[in-house]
Amino acid sequence: MKLKIINNANSERIILELTAQTDREKLLENKLRELIAEYNRAENCSEDVLVCSRTDENNSSPNKTEANVTRLIGYRSGEIRPILICDISCFTIEDSKLIAHTRSGKYKLKERLWEIEGLVGEDFIKINQSCLVCIRNVLKFDTSIGGSLKVVLDTGYEDYVSRRQMKTVKTRILGNIK
Repeated sequence: MKLKIINNANSERIILELTAQTDREKLLENKLRELIAEYNRAENCSEDVLVCSRTDENNSSPNKTEANVTRLIGYRSGEIRPILICDISCFTIEDSKLIAHTRSGKYKLKERLWEIEGLVGEDFIKINQSCLVCIRNVLKFDTSIGGSLKVVLDTGYEDYVSRRQMKTVKTRILGNIK
């Protein structure tokens, strides 16, 4: 297992990038995620710690495929910036453009939503035809009398789960609720 620690001086955030190769290492990665989640919930926590997963670099193919990419290129008001996938709360389509929502703002991306869906792996789930949400960044679910489900993220972004995706979302996030 490889562990890379990224400490950005401009933000109060530490990023742990893990490269798990075996099932045993993936179990260790899950335990680390749980410990870090507890640390982030602590009241005296001065900075966020994020965990990014990535596959083994030696096995990566020349094409961009599942979880080999940890950064995307985002565009915002004339600046071009690399964005870590673990910093992204969700991907949405706005005015026919793909937008990545992060805590530091919104960034336009040149990829298509279906391409991103293949890149981000298990951390993201499609909640409707134009939105992919990071499961770790879901703050809460609001339900209505009509049975619709609204997802609220830690960045403040809100969107509804479509009827088509409702079963998938319930089984992946909420457990086996019927």
